Amino acid sequence: MSDTMTLDMTAAEAGQVQELAERCLTAIRESNERARQSEGELTELQADTRALLQQLRTTLDVETTR
Repeated sequence: MSDTMTLDMTAAEAGQVQELAERCLTAIRESNERARQSEGELTELQADTRALLQQLRTTLDVETTR
């Protein structure tokens, strides 16, 4: 099997394919950026949750095995 692929298309078709590929790449980049932002928010929320749990343990004088 060949490692390359050849497509016969008109210049207009090639332009449409390129535009579609660019739109797809833009959507992927935007999705990746949202994922990075969500990951940062999740990390913050996890830290806040841990702090609140520790505060509850301290307030309620709860012993933990961790």
